[in-house]
Amino acid sequence: MVDQLFNGPQSARTVLVVDDTLFRLQEGRLRGAVAINLLKEECGNASSADGPIRTRDSTCPVRGSARLPTDLRAVLPPLARRYKVPLEVIAEDAADRLSKAGGIGSWMK
Repeated sequence: MVDQLFNGPQSARTVLVVDDTLFRLQEGRLRGAVAINLLKEECGNASSADGPIRTRDSTCPVRGSARLPTDLRAVLPPLARRYKVPLEVIAEDAADRLSKAGGIGSWMK
């Protein structure tokens, strides 16, 4: 799977940045995602149903309320289910390779 991110036929349509992955996920522009099992990132999570938009946002763009730092591992699986995007969580050698690129990757539609 990681080989497909870096070298596959769709590698030109991959996203390897957490912020961009979250943003495109919530826009419905992804067809799949992969993350390492020890991803240590935080995102800003609103207390409302709006959820995380991007990791850099300090306020909710919908309500203007403060976002609380939230472990991305806690919000990524529910977001993937909500937007019907398959999410693969990987470990070992493949995770080591993806970790060097930020720990997350996805394919655009």
